[in-house]
Amino acid sequence: MILLEKALEIIREATNEIILETEIVEVDKSNGRVLAEDIVSDMDFPSFDKSAMDGYAIKRSDIEKLLEVIEFIPAGKKPEKNISKGQCSKIMTGAMLPEGADMVVKIEDTELIGDKVKIKNLKSKGNILFKGENLKEGDIVLNKACKINPVHTGILASTGVNNPTVFKKPILSVISTGSELVSPEEKPFPPQIRNSNSTQIQSLAYEYGAEVSFMTQVEDDENKILQSVKAALLKSDIVVLTGGASFGDLDFSQKVFESLNAKIKFT
Repeated sequence: MILLEKALEIIREATNEIILETEIVEVDKSNGRVLAEDIVSDMDFPSFDKSAMDGYAIKRSDIEKLLEVIEFIPAGKKPEKNISKGQCSKIMTGAMLPEGADMVVKIEDTELIGDKVKIKNLKSKGNILFKGENLKEGDIVLNKACKINPVHTGILASTGVNNPTVFKKPILSVISTGSELVSPEEKPFPPQIRNSNSTQIQSLAYEYGAEVSFMTQVEDDENKILQSVKAALLKSDIVVLTGGASFGDLDFSQKVFESLNAKIKFT
């Protein structure tokens, strides 16, 4: 018997020099895949100074003045007018900051007096997201070996990566051994039991990003187990064999692998 941590360490050492194949996938089909490269931002985020609030873009030096509203700036529209002394522009969240403005006063901190705007809270914050505040062009936004989740797909799309390079999914085969096994849809009769291991291993494989190409159950017969393992090796990267791992008269797993000149790393 070996501790799980030690077994994992041995497996990592045995596989760390394997060169994994890669493929290119569409970003909307990349969820759950593993990145094969660092993802680098191709631009600053935000790419321009923008308002973090609905409110008025002003000069901070004018905060105590009544201000003339010269323009309305929604998100997605480039400002047409620069802010001069005594002026402001009404601005929406995410909209581009006009030239001349150095702060945004949120709408709740203002009051309309006729056609002018008064700032009620003279301690208002700047409420500006500055160019490159979140990311600079060239920054790594996702690291190689990152398992992509739905949030990551949005990051990939926002950085213009429509076809990320990912590692190919490893192909897994599952062979359950034991003359007592029947398939899950069958009703077992003593001394039979249902083969639940294969289903559980298949689910774990999918959860961790593998594909299952071959599943079978084999009675306790050394030659039949050997032939099943040979068939599985032809179509998969990983073969999982359940049962037959002890030293009883009908435990053939180790004998089968030794007959294939496999290196037994632990038992």
